[in-house]
Amino acid sequence: MNETLKQPMKQTDGAKLSLFMPTHLSDPENRQDPIVFKNLLRDAEEKLKEFPEGTLVRVMDELNQLQKDIMFWNRTKGGIGILASEAETRIHHLTYPVPASIKIGHEFHVLPLLKYQEGEPEAFLADISRNRLRLYYFDGHTVKAVRPAGLEQDFYDLFDDFDPDSDGGSGNFNGLVGSYHGGWSKAEEERKDREKYFRYLDNAFTRLYKDQPMPVILSGTTENLSAFREIAKGDFYAEAAIDKPLDSLNAHQIRDTVTKIMEDRRKAKYQKTTDMASVALSDNRAETDLAKIRKLAQEGRVAEFLVNEQYISEDSQELDSLINDLTATGAKIKPMAYEDESRPEPYLAILRY
Repeated sequence: MNETLKQPMKQTDGAKLSLFMPTHLSDPENRQDPIVFKNLLRDAEEKLKEFPEGTLVRVMDELNQLQKDIMFWNRTKGGIGILASEAETRIHHLTYPVPASIKIGHEFHVLPLLKYQEGEPEAFLADISRNRLRLYYFDGHTVKAVRPAGLEQDFYDLFDDFDPDSDGGSGNFNGLVGSYHGGWSKAEEERKDREKYFRYLDNAFTRLYKDQPMPVILSGTTENLSAFREIAKGDFYAEAAIDKPLDSLNAHQIRDTVTKIMEDRRKAKYQKTTDMASVALSDNRAETDLAKIRKLAQEGRVAEFLVNEQYISEDSQELDSLINDLTATGAKIKPMAYEDESRPEPYLAILRY
C-alpha cells in the first residue's frame, strides 16, 4: 500500500524533489533505466541551481549512489517514484509505468502516486487439488512459486501415519487424532479427506492474510473450486477464479489471466468509489470547485478527496498543494474512474457534514 498519502512527508521549508520514471523487467530495456535516472538527476542539479531554498546536497549524493546500485535496478517493476527533501527520502517501487519527470519545488508532486493509493495489484494464486496446494505470488508483472513457513502444501504431510492405500483406519492431523471408519467407500473417504484438507487450507490462508493482506485467487477443477468455496470463510478470496489446474496453462497464459482478474477487481473498486461520489453529489455533500474545497479543507470538513484517473498525470502545483494539505487533515485521497466517461469532474471532495 502506498503510505505517502496516508503518512505525510516530514515538514521542511527547503527544496522538495519529486522524481518519476518508468522501469523495465527484462534485458535490454532495463540496461537503459540507470542511464535515464542519471539524466533526470542531471536535470535536477540544473533546476536546483535556480532554487534559492537549498541544493539538497545530501539527497543528490544518495541518489547518485543509487544510480550505481545494480541490485536496486534489478528489483524494479513498472516504475519508480522518489520524493525527497533534506528531512526525508521515500522510494516507491511502482507496478505500473509512469512518465519520466523531475520536479523541484515547495510542494511534492504526488499526483502520479494516486493511481497506487488503493494498493499495488499483488495477490496470492492458490492452485488447489483435493490433496495438494501449489502457492504462487503475483507482483503485478510476474508469477513465482512461494512456500510460506508453516503452510503445509501436501495433504499427506499433515497425516504422519496415514496410509493412502488403506480402506479405513486412523491418522494424526497436526497432532490431533482423526478417526476413519472401516467400510467407507473410496469416494466417500476421498471426499472427507478433501473436506478436512480444505478446512486446513482456509485456516492457513486466513493466517497468511493477517501477515500479508493480499487477495487470494483460486485455481483448480470446477469440482474442487466448488467444494472449497462451500468451506471457505475468508472474505479475501477473489470472486473470479481460474477454473482449471495451472499445469494446463503456460506462464504467459497464467500471467495474463491473473492480470485480467486483478484489473477487474480494480474496476469494481473504482465503481464503488464513483457510486459513492454520485450519492454524495445528490445529497449536497460534495464539492467540485477547487477554491471552495481548499476552504473546506481548512475547516476540516473534507472526508475524502477523489481525483479522476484521467487527470493524474496533470502537472498541477495547485492540486499537489491541496492534496498535501488534505493529507495533513486526515482526509482520504483516492483515484476514481468513469467507465463511460459520463462524469466530467477532474476532482471531487466528499464532505464530513
